[in-house]
Amino acid sequence: MSQDNIASTVHLIMADFRTVNLKNFSVIVLYLFPEALEQIKHQLLRDCDPVTVVVSIGFLIKGFPISESFQATSGLCAYKYINIPSNSFTTSQDS
Repeated sequence: MSQDNIASTVHLIMADFRTVNLKNFSVIVLYLFPEALEQIKHQLLRDCDPVTVVVSIGFLIKGFPISESFQATSGLCAYKYINIPSNSFTTSQDS
């Protein structure tokens, strides 16, 4: 894929995640602290298709099953989530 094709298909949005509709995204990259990840979990479950890829940089999304994890040489981890079933989310077990 050429750079022109990539540029026409990739859309970067810097916005308050609480106001963005996530329904039409195929990949979502989050660089949020755990408190903010807690806030966005409900939105991810409500808005995302099962095939949406969610990547969290630095922190796990509690209650979501990890598909893959990656660690940079700096030690920073990224966690990939895909096919997140709505029944995997249980607030009572999150601690």
